[in-house]
Amino acid sequence: MSVPSAPDDYLVVEGARLYVEAGGHGQAVILIHGWTLDHRMWSHQVPDLERHYRVIYYDRRGFGRSSGIPGPARDLQDLDALIHSLTPGAAVLCGASQGARVALRYTCMHPDLVSALILQGAPLDGFPPPADSPEVIPIERWSALAAAGNMDQLRAEWLKHPLMATAPGTSELRRELKTMVDDYAGLDLLNPSAPEHLPSMDLSRIRVPSLIIEGENETPWRRQIARKLAGEIAGAKLETIAGAGHLANMDRPEEFNRVVLEFLLSRVNAD
Repeated sequence: MSVPSAPDDYLVVEGARLYVEAGGHGQAVILIHGWTLDHRMWSHQVPDLERHYRVIYYDRRGFGRSSGIPGPARDLQDLDALIHSLTPGAAVLCGASQGARVALRYTCMHPDLVSALILQGAPLDGFPPPADSPEVIPIERWSALAAAGNMDQLRAEWLKHPLMATAPGTSELRRELKTMVDDYAGLDLLNPSAPEHLPSMDLSRIRVPSLIIEGENETPWRRQIARKLAGEIAGAKLETIAGAGHLANMDRPEEFNRVVLEFLLSRVNAD
């Protein structure tokens, strides 16, 4: 394993090179991006967080500038390598959407290596949306589009999905999203993972300070999951970001940052 020597560098892990950026000082906060996106989704959080913490944000395997074939088990292995390589101890994990699933699974698996947990728009194993819900992601259809080389059509459909909805008047945000989605190569769709043994999401194992974030305009299924997480993780706090959708950190960055910093500064030691 090769450790990045500069803030903008790569962490070499088995089968991949992970693009990593880091800055600030103090307790480590690791930001984990959602599906089809990359480290750039956190660009509006990093400056505020770096005033108090060491912020580490990276492209998950097969996304953004990182190489390798994506997969749920590989996500956990990569996060473990990142924590052991770049942090002196336990880290705060902050994940959005699919990245929240990674953070949640990892915390259940290694509760001693996580000092606090922040989940935005998290899915939860065993709680799929209703089959007829517009929230369903048509993985089989989009996998077929990717296999046929129709990535532009896939990307256009994804940008219209309810999980990618943003507040009115957010043209700059739409451009940011499109830029990231345009760079999505579909490697996970082209290389589906074989059935893997993954750690169960035993929420009773989570004993660290936990913040559950939802957008006011989040999809109904994800809002149900947010309430389940807040109810079953001991001492968890639920916050709703007014006017925000699934991507609350991008939709309403100032309010998102305020909520996160109030939580961290009151519950986690800063430098």
